[in-house]
Amino acid sequence: MAELAAAEQMRLRDLRRMRQIRYRKKKENYMHRLEDETRQLRGEIEQLEQRRRSVSAAVPAGESAWSVAAEYFRLFQYGVREPASASTSALSSPVEPQPSVQLDFLRSSMTPDVVFNTERGVEAMLRTWSCISRWFAGVKMELERLDKDASGSLVATTITTVTITEHTLRVVFPHLSPSDGRSRSAGNAASFLAGRLVGQTIAMRGFTRFEWDGAYCRMTSVLSQSDMLTPILRLVDSLEGVSCLFEGALITPDFRLKSV
Repeated sequence: MAELAAAEQMRLRDLRRMRQIRYRKKKENYMHRLEDETRQLRGEIEQLEQRRRSVSAAVPAGESAWSVAAEYFRLFQYGVREPASASTSALSSPVEPQPSVQLDFLRSSMTPDVVFNTERGVEAMLRTWSCISRWFAGVKMELERLDKDASGSLVATTITTVTITEHTLRVVFPHLSPSDGRSRSAGNAASFLAGRLVGQTIAMRGFTRFEWDGAYCRMTSVLSQSDMLTPILRLVDSLEGVSCLFEGALITPDFRLKSV
């Protein structure tokens, strides 16, 4: 009887010891996971801080060209949002600029005939931004760096992110829509491309070049382009498909509108 009791006590001690070992192991794993997540967060914070310092250091106080360029990216970071209706205005973000604010900024900081890619005038600039914002979902333009080149122009390095939706395919790539007049092979190719694109979010590296008129203290030219070709090629996985995609599109491989 005593032997059974001793054996039971030993079994209970072993059981408690195993539980303690599992508990310590679980606690150690939890601590390691916290340390890894903390290191990752610190790395992300450092990257953001370096980006902030690079942009801040590039903006000398008292130079209007720099402040205008910085304000341009602040106001157009998320493209152009159509004015909210009375029923939805209370739900809109208070920090999201409305087209009237953006147009007022353009009129006060750009020359009336400002060159914007292939267009001229501040209304054309806003119209182009409005098209991009309506055609794509989740438009976001992120400023990475702002520098002055050898010619004196301000050059901004950017990353623009957009999501391709069914609406994008209908408007920007109308030749991918079903058509009775298309051959069966062409229809299959168009359907394949559409299937590869819809629902995809792409990030495009690009730049924007600003030309400043010191006499009038306004921008005379804003030239912008982003590399849409590279992420599209990754999705489509063939140069032939990319060629077919952009051949009938309303946008170019460098993310410029063919017509507005």
